[in-house]
Amino acid sequence: MDKKSSAVELMDSDHAWAAALESVLPAHHAIVLQEIAAAITHYPQDADILIAGIDLLGPTHPLMRNTDLYRSHCREILTRVAAGTDTRPGTAAEVCAVCSVTSLAAPFRAAAVGLYLRMWRMAGLPQIDGVTDDLDYYEHSVGSRIDELETMTRRRLAVATRRLPSPDRPGRSG
Repeated sequence: MDKKSSAVELMDSDHAWAAALESVLPAHHAIVLQEIAAAITHYPQDADILIAGIDLLGPTHPLMRNTDLYRSHCREILTRVAAGTDTRPGTAAEVCAVCSVTSLAAPFRAAAVGLYLRMWRMAGLPQIDGVTDDLDYYEHSVGSRIDELETMTRRRLAVATRRLPSPDRPGRSG
């Protein structure tokens, strides 16, 4: 049996990790299972480590009740797990959530609008006519400032505990 098949069977079976998932993510467990299965389809050679990454997929913001936002969050974390890159920095979905809340408190300057639109697009969220089409304008006008805001925001949203407990392979930094 190949690695992908064994990983999918593991996900479908009644193992301890499934019970842990149910207790950690009761409202989102179906989404987590779907996103892990999709990640395994894209990265079959990393099936075991993707399954091990299940503990990293907890929602980090109340706005992640929105399934599109939460799915995006899971996909980005799982992509990082498969790539062996740092899973701690904020995801595009987390940045979108913070931008949403912040935009209600104070008007945004151009760079902040550009950041929100960039993260919206990176998160793969649905297009909004007359709004999300403006990203190119902001990238051209204040792109370097958007870069700075993205770096700073992802760093500030980092979750120190969002890392694999022990790397399975050399070069994995969790």
